[in-house]
Amino acid sequence: MSNALEYIDEGDYGLAAIQLRSIIDSLPGSDIAADALYNLAKISISEKNVAPDFTSALDNFITFVSLYPDDPRVESAKEQIFLITLYLNKKEDLDAILKLVTQFQRTYEQYRVLQLSDLENLGKDIAKCYDDRNALSQKVEELKQVIIELERKCLKAGR
Repeated sequence: MSNALEYIDEGDYGLAAIQLRSIIDSLPGSDIAADALYNLAKISISEKNVAPDFTSALDNFITFVSLYPDDPRVESAKEQIFLITLYLNKKEDLDAILKLVTQFQRTYEQYRVLQLSDLENLGKDIAKCYDDRNALSQKVEELKQVIIELERKCLKAGR
């Protein structure tokens, strides 16, 4: 376990994860395996980790809670499960909104090149597109702020 902790201190989360996974596999059900699993979940979402993996962290925290229900860190793990689940759900919402914005942009570009004789209807459609774009842009910004706040909470709670 000491090698894994040294790798974590050095910021080498890849090697730390390999060491921790080895401990979990070789000593299942032991206290040291519980420590390794909890630390594996934590490093997956560490603010120092340049490639955080919220899905792996979620899986590891869920496994930790189910395998070690009497461990004193279970409440902390449950909080992490809640925060990560919120984050992942909000991220899906943001992705869906960004897809809609992209579709809007394509539609808007198509309107720009159309040569329509009925300019009044075209003007109404463009006005609606602008209204939709503004509403979507505002929603995207709101969701970005929610995601940033959730990431901050996940990282803060994961320490």
